[in-house]
Amino acid sequence: MKKIYTTFYLILFAVVGFAQGFRIDISIPQLANQEVYLAGYLNGKIYSKDTTKLDPKGVGFFSDKEKLDEGLYMIYLHENHVPYEFLIGADDQEFAVTIKDTTSQAIIDNFAVVGASQTEKYLAVGRYISDAQKKQKHLVAQLKDAKKGSKEEENLKKELSNLNDQVLTYQKNLIESNENNMLAVFLRAMQQPTLPDSLAKGDFSDENFQRKRYMYAKAHFFDNIDVADVRSWRINVLHKKLTDFLTKWLPQHPDTITQEAIKLIEKTESDSMTFSLMTNFMISHAVSSKMMGMDRLLVELSDRYYSTGKAFWADSTILSNVLKEANKSRYNLIGMQARNMPLVKHDGTPFHLYDIKSKYTLLYFYEPSCGHCKVATPKLYNNVYQQYKNKGLEVVAVYLMTDKKEWDDFLNEHKMTQWINAWDPNRDSYYWQFFDTSTTPSEYLLDANKKIIAKRFGVESLGRIIDMFDEMEKEK
Repeated sequence: MKKIYTTFYLILFAVVGFAQGFRIDISIPQLANQEVYLAGYLNGKIYSKDTTKLDPKGVGFFSDKEKLDEGLYMIYLHENHVPYEFLIGADDQEFAVTIKDTTSQAIIDNFAVVGASQTEKYLAVGRYISDAQKKQKHLVAQLKDAKKGSKEEENLKKELSNLNDQVLTYQKNLIESNENNMLAVFLRAMQQPTLPDSLAKGDFSDENFQRKRYMYAKAHFFDNIDVADVRSWRINVLHKKLTDFLTKWLPQHPDTITQEAIKLIEKTESDSMTFSLMTNFMISHAVSSKMMGMDRLLVELSDRYYSTGKAFWADSTILSNVLKEANKSRYNLIGMQARNMPLVKHDGTPFHLYDIKSKYTLLYFYEPSCGHCKVATPKLYNNVYQQYKNKGLEVVAVYLMTDKKEWDDFLNEHKMTQWINAWDPNRDSYYWQFFDTSTTPSEYLLDANKKIIAKRFGVESLGRIIDMFDEMEKEK
């Protein structure tokens, strides 16, 4: 199992810990004289908490002067071994763990805890669910062999339904009897919100009915997990739930995702730690997303939280990096009007970007010395441009350097005479402020009104993007 350390998370845990201490006694006879590890979850990641070496009898302990935070933890033996997971409640700070057989695949049956009520109940739930799954598997196998329409089939289906109801009732009772405890936080987070009767069944061919179901499910997606409760961030549920919500449940449009991300952050503002965790989650999502236009979320987060000082956890380096990345996109977000830059054509004729009258204008920034540009630029000229120039595509290819001979040689080598080849020898356009050219080539597709409709997509995708916009135009 990979150990994960990040300064940010270590700082956060240092802030919330308080000096009451914990101790976990360990007995694993099969691992005499070997090291075992204690780890926990935070925001979908695993962080190493402690290490101990067992004595010749396989006995040892984990301890610290600071109390363990409530959440889901694990004891793991080595990288390739399935971890032994357990819950830590507010009062579960001194207890004993025994692992009988480390070679057994029945993890729960070989893992015993004494002295930690939330963990003992958590393991009991695991055993109950495991038994229920065995019964379910057996019933499903019988159902598969049952004759269609027979009494046996009817009875088996009823047994399966009853079994499901029993499990749900069991979990419901546990949640109610452990309200506000760590076990309830965990069990509730594992459940999906239920639809009201009016939406549970209906005409699925009715688009209005489908829309109502979707809108309800979206609005209640986080009903069973409190994003402002830091305990929700210390189990292995919320990170995946957030990711699924942003990438699978929401329409994959930057404006929609940005709006919903801000709503989620606002839900956490009452708690400084969950506020920092949620904001950092959204920053990470904005930066790592492969969806075109997700830099809109980065700019929005930068303006709302980082440039205003609300991101209290951000030191000068983090703050500088966030603002720097946001500023790369600030004036070239999809939907914005492109800057009407003054440029100079290869023959020395000055012009402005808006002088170009075409259905589509590709603003293409490149450097001949750039390895990727050497491959992508001829491909763009010889393949995509030749295919789409009669469909309203014009290319303004902007040479970013000031070495005229280098530029001449590159144009002559690849015979790129049909483009509008341009440069800015006197740096009058300030293109670097209005377009992100930190990596090259850098592409911006503009519509007839010079609105940015696509960006930084790679030349291989240009044709498909134009075809998509043409189809959208036909459907209007």
